[in-house]
Amino acid sequence: QYGEVLRFTQHYQGLLVWPAEIGVHLDAAGNLNMVDGAYTATPADLSIRPALAAADASAKGREAVNGGASAQVGTPELVVYAPIDRPAKLAWKMNVSLALDQAWWVLVDAQNGAKLAAISRVPGGNVSGSGVDLLGVTRSLNVWQSGATYYMIDASKPMFNSTTGQGYIEVDD
Repeated sequence: QYGEVLRFTQHYQGLLVWPAEIGVHLDAAGNLNMVDGAYTATPADLSIRPALAAADASAKGREAVNGGASAQVGTPELVVYAPIDRPAKLAWKMNVSLALDQAWWVLVDAQNGAKLAAISRVPGGNVSGSGVDLLGVTRSLNVWQSGATYYMIDASKPMFNSTTGQGYIEVDD
């Protein structure tokens, strides 16, 4: 059986270094089972004072995705964006969403407003899963996957419109 996962994040001068994170997976007895994740070298001499205001970053975040003018934009978070293949930069990171299957993490350069990345937050969409009913019977389910989180949303039916994100079945508690 599985136990818990301990997550460790990397920081630079109080800011989250993203996407650096290490996961330590323990089995049910508390023994180390696996370590996974990513980290980067600590940046050197990176200014953490943005030239671009958060409100301006939100506008740039909308511009970073197709159809973004009508997108919902989450509160921008100042982070150190440190992809493995490029030097670390001070960036505004925000969630930009148009529909259930059209959502991104958008990173905008906090100094000049340039788009650094638009990474889909919907890598899997509708996936097969299972759950145990009230009688203890395991049942097959269609669920929605967003990153490592699964939702009781079934978008497998023909009525689902991937353009609008409408026509799915959602189970609420």
